[in-house]
Amino acid sequence: MKPRLDYNLFVNKKAARHLSKVDARLRRVIRQVGPGDVSFPRGVNAYKTLVQAVAHQQLTGKAATTILGRVIALYPGKKFPSPEDLVRTPDGKLRGAGFSRAKVAAVKDIAAKTLSGVVAAGSPAAPRALAVR
Repeated sequence: MKPRLDYNLFVNKKAARHLSKVDARLRRVIRQVGPGDVSFPRGVNAYKTLVQAVAHQQLTGKAATTILGRVIALYPGKKFPSPEDLVRTPDGKLRGAGFSRAKVAAVKDIAAKTLSGVVAAGSPAAPRALAVR
């Protein structure tokens, strides 16, 4: 039986190496405190998290929540649109719900990349899949 790899430690060390190379101040901090101990939460839906993050960019939380609520309302009976839903939805409908052209392009790209497997959707390994890719 192979020893279990501590994936979070691996990612944290890799990130610390990169940050140490590109930023002298962070290099000093990382030398003093180590690479950090950041864990990836289990069960995170990367697709949904990314779409929500795009919706919230450059808006107040209340405005983003309102617009995201309008977008979700375009899909009656669903708690959140599937990647297939977003890809099939005409841009004008998403714009009518309040998304800018840039946000429509971004969420459709996230949905398409979820369908192609670049972004993991709904699996407990979603954060790991994002970090690896």
